[in-house]
Amino acid sequence: MASVVLPVGEPEAETRAQRLATLLALPESRPDHPAYRTRAQAIVPAVVSEITVDRQQLPAMPMYALAILDLSRRIQMVEAAEVVATIARDPDTAAHVLKVANSPFYRGVSQLTSLRDAVIRLGRREVGEVAAVAASRFMFNLYTRRLRSVLPRSWYDEHAHAVTIALAASALSRILGVVDADHAFSCGLFLDIGRTFTLRSVCALVIEKKLPADIEQNVVEHILDELHVTTGEAALRFWNVPPSILEVCRDHHLDEPNHASREVHHLMRLTAALSMLKAGTPLRERYLGEVDYSARALGLDDPHMEVVARIIASMRKKARALLGDRPESTEVLSGL
Repeated sequence: MASVVLPVGEPEAETRAQRLATLLALPESRPDHPAYRTRAQAIVPAVVSEITVDRQQLPAMPMYALAILDLSRRIQMVEAAEVVATIARDPDTAAHVLKVANSPFYRGVSQLTSLRDAVIRLGRREVGEVAAVAASRFMFNLYTRRLRSVLPRSWYDEHAHAVTIALAASALSRILGVVDADHAFSCGLFLDIGRTFTLRSVCALVIEKKLPADIEQNVVEHILDELHVTTGEAALRFWNVPPSILEVCRDHHLDEPNHASREVHHLMRLTAALSMLKAGTPLRERYLGEVDYSARALGLDDPHMEVVARIIASMRKKARALLGDRPESTEVLSGL
């Protein structure tokens, strides 16, 4: 995995990193230390073994999710009736769309009672994205409640991260005019899915008492960072995700992609890195390097980047509005 890391100890690089952090109004990151990475490296083989076992039990993507995610990729080319009919195939997704459409986030003055009314109020693209977010829950709810009760905030944060990337990439593509917005949205939902599958394996090892219940968040972050690309690629291949999406997900930490969609690559890389930085990742230097490189590749100057940062912050709030409240508890299940 290649990445542009601004070298520590070089004044020019440090100045650029500090300037970027200030320009982007980044929060303080969680303090990191080489010991966290060392501990993570010692745990990685056990996590890889657990991932290998879990991969054999990965379920097929539900048909309703396939249909809704396909709809979101071509939402501007379909009629409102098809949008309504596709979403209505899954009652839970339909109910979620109506709940969101009636939420304070959209400030409706009257209560909506039908998907057709939701499409009229929000528009096809907005309804398609809300439905795709709802359908994406299957990827984050594949596992038992007991598994998801280990590090519950991490499970929520990974889903919020995916939704943030999707929403922000869609919005930025329309503003910058560089790539198709619907394609960017679809790529965003899947881009870092390997982090969730890797998190599942970490939580399973905690339940099996092969890892401590109080494992440090920074150690978990280094493990997710190390394994999420290959883990995600394997899952996407199993689900037969279109190559145009799989390639973007596979290459998104590379400086330059191994496929033709260079603008898509850098838009997704920039968006994902900024989402991580806004969340306070301890891998600050690495992600600042990715932002710096991809912003230059897209020809974005400081005023552009200020706009990009504001959009990321706005979409982080929207993602949480779509997903609901973040869990309060940070503790694992008692008796583990």
